[in-house]
Amino acid sequence: MKHSFLIVAACVMAGLSACSDEGDTAEICGRPADNVIRVTTTGVAPNVTATVTRAGYETSNLEEFGFFVNNPVSAMFTYGNVRMSRTEDGGWKAADEVEMFWMSRFQPVTVLAYAPYREGDYTVSSKMAVNALPDQSDERNVMASDFIGMKVDNFLPKIGEGGDLTEDGMVPVTMRHLMSKLRITVEYPGRLNSPDAANPVTEMRIGGVALKGVCDFDAWKEDGASSAVVVDGESAGMETVIPFVEDFFQGDEGGTAVYECILVPQVVDKLQVGFVVGGVPYAWEKEALELEAGTIYRIRLKIVSRKVELGGDVAVDEWQDGGKEEVMDELDIKSR
Repeated sequence: MKHSFLIVAACVMAGLSACSDEGDTAEICGRPADNVIRVTTTGVAPNVTATVTRAGYETSNLEEFGFFVNNPVSAMFTYGNVRMSRTEDGGWKAADEVEMFWMSRFQPVTVLAYAPYREGDYTVSSKMAVNALPDQSDERNVMASDFIGMKVDNFLPKIGEGGDLTEDGMVPVTMRHLMSKLRITVEYPGRLNSPDAANPVTEMRIGGVALKGVCDFDAWKEDGASSAVVVDGESAGMETVIPFVEDFFQGDEGGTAVYECILVPQVVDKLQVGFVVGGVPYAWEKEALELEAGTIYRIRLKIVSRKVELGGDVAVDEWQDGGKEEVMDELDIKSR
């Protein structure tokens, strides 16, 4: 251990000396003075706000993440799956007192970050299991089903022009959602109001979906999230999810219940939505639904008599306010 530390220290000093030979300090040369790798989070993008969703990762509830620096020419300056934890002052530090150093401001590296953190000897070429839970009825399980990440190839550890470090010499970590989210709104008339003002929409189930996925760090292209997480194996369309009750409102004219769940990006052969209101079961189906990464799929259903009607278009939005919107064809609706 001592030998390794001396080697690292010698390399760091050599780098600083090379900079000094030019008559400048390390900071003027465009890298942190002590050559230490530091990170700062600049948010989870697209930025999740309460007007869109409260379930899943956002900037405020990110407490730890995995961090990689892959130096293609030096294993000594390569760091794999370092656990980064939020400090009391809002900064970030490596767990177990791990110290990381840049080799050179001229040497591009691959930087990768992800959450939630998983123990293991992973590298930037590894595959990691990314599974959505079948029971997402509470916020903790929704977060456990979420998966966010950032990958930057050819990251230049330099401050200033041409460099990718912040002005104070940190790696800016901005992660995006790599899973899909399904948001289902059920509207019901006043005659179905619950006497105790409780949510009368019960036994909500979402079926026909795959829950097991895999993130291939090597195949993941930094210019898009679509290549990051895919279905693992041939299990698509075989499982059921209990979603989270994200919102509920009841008035004299009726009420609205909003459910959410996080799913692996996939093409669902037949999405099945089932629930019970006032002892009456209802069902709605959609064939060939493509769930893309970082995207919310909004379905608004309306109960009329003993049937379910599509109470508006099925919309596809970015995982944020605004963004693109795609209108799908109206679907066959049936009671069960």
